[in-house]
Amino acid sequence: MTPRIFLHPGMGEGQPHYLDRVGTVDDLAHSGLALHEGMIVSFYDYDASDKSADDKLLFEGTVHYDAAGQKWYALVDWASFRHESDEAGSAS
Repeated sequence: MTPRIFLHPGMGEGQPHYLDRVGTVDDLAHSGLALHEGMIVSFYDYDASDKSADDKLLFEGTVHYDAAGQKWYALVDWASFRHESDEAGSAS
């Protein structure tokens, strides 16, 4: 199973989300995931349900390398957003 990497998708649709935040860097290091141009990566962010229970936000993005900035970023697929509880419900 491909690991999920922490990423806060707060930059907005179509904007680069750089993979240089502490939680993202830690998850990448622990996962051993070797990034390559055009790779689709599974991400998560912390979120809550309507009843304030933890319910991670899950989504995918395509990674690219910014040669000028010398760092990786993701373009988030905004159509892929769902909650962890949605996946758990569809597994039964």
